[in-house]
Amino acid sequence: MAPGPVRDHLWHLLLFFLRPRLKEVGVNIQDLLSEEPPVVDLSEIIEWENQTRQQGLQQGLQQGLQQGLEPLAHLFERKLRRTLTDVERLLLKTHFDRVGPIRLGDVVLDLDGAALDAWLRDPDAQ
Repeated sequence: MAPGPVRDHLWHLLLFFLRPRLKEVGVNIQDLLSEEPPVVDLSEIIEWENQTRQQGLQQGLQQGLQQGLEPLAHLFERKLRRTLTDVERLLLKTHFDRVGPIRLGDVVLDLDGAALDAWLRDPDAQ
């Protein structure tokens, strides 16, 4: 891009958005602002951005899964008339991953307490 106000503005925007990463790798932003915009290999910064995005996505998926399981866990607890143990919560997640939320909803509504307890503890239950 030719020198001028547009390039300078884009350069300043780039530095603003990359500020956390630039500080992390020890780049003085004030020095960059006072210099002519360099030709920079952004591959490391792009890789960092992709990793950060992937981590955020994974955290979001985990949080969404946890929030989605809570209502089902609550229904199991009501039907069983007790709090689920940590092991039972892990089993519930395993069942969720294998049979899905619709089937879990059917199971909790269709089975009585004793049958539900046995189903929950069976790692191969369908």
